[in-house]
Amino acid sequence: MEHIEKLVTIFLNASDFVAFIWGPIKLALMIATSWTDSVRKLIDAYEEIAEALDNLAFFHNLIRSRDHLKLVLEDYFSDILRFHRCVLGVFSRPEWKRFFEWAWGSFRREVKPILKSLKRKQALLSDDKLQSHAILKEVQDSDQCTKDQFSNLHTSLADIRSTLASEQLQSKILQAQEMKTYLESRLDVSKSQTDLQLESRDPVDENSGIWIFSNPVFKGWEGEKSAENRVLFLNGSPGSGKSTLAKTIIRHQKKKEASAAPRRSFLAYFFFKHNATDRRTARSMLQHVIMQLVNADETIMRLAHERLSTKEVTELADLKELASNCFTARPNATLVLDGLDEATGNEQEISIKWCLDKLLPAAATCGCHLKILICGQRDGRLDCILSSYPQIRLDLVDAHQKDIEQFTKDQAANIGARFRLARQEEENLISKVSSASQGMFLYARVVLDNLAAMDSKRDFKDELENDSFPKDLDQAYDRITQRILQNNRPSRDTSVKRILGWIVYKQICDIENARLDSCKAICSSFVDVTECDLFPNIESEQVVSMVHETATKYLVLNGTVNLLQEHIDMALFCCRYLSSHSFTMSRSQNITDEIRSGYFSFLDYAAAHYALHIEKVEASTDSALTLEAVKQAAADLAKA
Repeated sequence: MEHIEKLVTIFLNASDFVAFIWGPIKLALMIATSWTDSVRKLIDAYEEIAEALDNLAFFHNLIRSRDHLKLVLEDYFSDILRFHRCVLGVFSRPEWKRFFEWAWGSFRREVKPILKSLKRKQALLSDDKLQSHAILKEVQDSDQCTKDQFSNLHTSLADIRSTLASEQLQSKILQAQEMKTYLESRLDVSKSQTDLQLESRDPVDENSGIWIFSNPVFKGWEGEKSAENRVLFLNGSPGSGKSTLAKTIIRHQKKKEASAAPRRSFLAYFFFKHNATDRRTARSMLQHVIMQLVNADETIMRLAHERLSTKEVTELADLKELASNCFTARPNATLVLDGLDEATGNEQEISIKWCLDKLLPAAATCGCHLKILICGQRDGRLDCILSSYPQIRLDLVDAHQKDIEQFTKDQAANIGARFRLARQEEENLISKVSSASQGMFLYARVVLDNLAAMDSKRDFKDELENDSFPKDLDQAYDRITQRILQNNRPSRDTSVKRILGWIVYKQICDIENARLDSCKAICSSFVDVTECDLFPNIESEQVVSMVHETATKYLVLNGTVNLLQEHIDMALFCCRYLSSHSFTMSRSQNITDEIRSGYFSFLDYAAAHYALHIEKVEASTDSALTLEAVKQAAADLAKA
């Protein structure tokens, strides 16, 4: 090694360009010599490079006088730089020995087309005419025929680059897709599901939240590398805009990652959702995080594929270990967890303890600078666990309140245009809503949506009266309930309750009861509407969801939505649907009409969830008579 180092040092001083060749060689050999197996494999790889260059020196004089051959040399130089980029990708990871087996496999696949390129150039330079001309060059200039030969050589090299690049790309895409498809199935997470977490836009100004990047506490978390600042707790009341701010931070981190050196950092995120079965447990969080890291790094993909393909069942402990190994494979990593207060049961504690007790120590051991951002409510559990870490309280940040004021101002302009408000009336509206919001974006949004839905200017002014104006979020929901339920005709009242019941438990509307008005128009500020990815701008395909978990809780607590009755209705409907004629007819009968009519579109939900609805009904002590009806429907289904 000392002999090689002396040789390399000499060459490093020969030329600035030579340093790009010999520098990586010296660095890689210095690192690799700490492990015999790795240095042997590395030297074998360099031996393959040397064999492909063995006839290049023969053309030394000729290269200096021929531009075509200078291009050949440039092509060689490019190949070697690409080779060294792959080498450094293996040995620059923290704890590289731990990942060497999977990283080296990726390395061999990446350098294979590079070696092919070098060998094909070697074969072209071995042409008898070129070698004869190289000898002749020592005594005279070449003729036009040989110039044409050089031109053909240059064209051939271009073809080589194009062909090998295409072959490499196709092979890489095919192999990676096979592994990712397996991992998506095994982890029950697709890339589109992961992207959807971030791509769902919030109805606030796009500049909202940029104050966070100049906040001293955030800057300390983002920029400093001290152990004390590796965890940041961003908290606020329900509906304060924590998730929106988390998305702003994630997009900011993504831009930084894109502009930084490749393969130096990881970014992963997860949004817990109380009303989504695949978004409320530590297990689902780990699955999403691992899949994001798999999509970002081929070595991690190979590691995860090997670990998971050797296990029939993946335990939570296996996912924790795999996620820790994946995260610490690069020098820098960032994890953002939002909505931890929405996790079920003790899943919140499981997730936090993994981050603090397992992931952080593992990162410190591996030399990985890990940052964790946790967003959630101060619910008595999160704030207790994270009390020793830096935090940002949204309700105490003036800049956050100014964002709410700006949002209110934008919405008030639309309301002012609708009701032809005077300037002073509009300013009074802005002041009243902003001051009552107490740091809650959701409050401002719900109140303003409700005001915008008033039928007349008189109704609008009545709603602004002190006795009517809501002082908190629950009162804001009360005002909506009064407007869309108590002040409506009976048929609209029934529609509102039915739609809200469907949304709370993800049920599907009977087509015979379809309304001409949209769910948003009927249910007002209680619900949100987002576009379907597959069928954008088609109203019938829009996704309707509750505006916030607080709205769900409000509707249940005040009796607008009867949970037991919803489970009873769905249990009966699912059982009767699954035992209907279309599912019990013989195989010889034609079901083309049923397929075309969309009759089977409810099958996935009914088959997966009918048992859950029955369990909820059986667990209740209410309405024994109704319970018998559900049991009978289940029995009929079993016989069908």
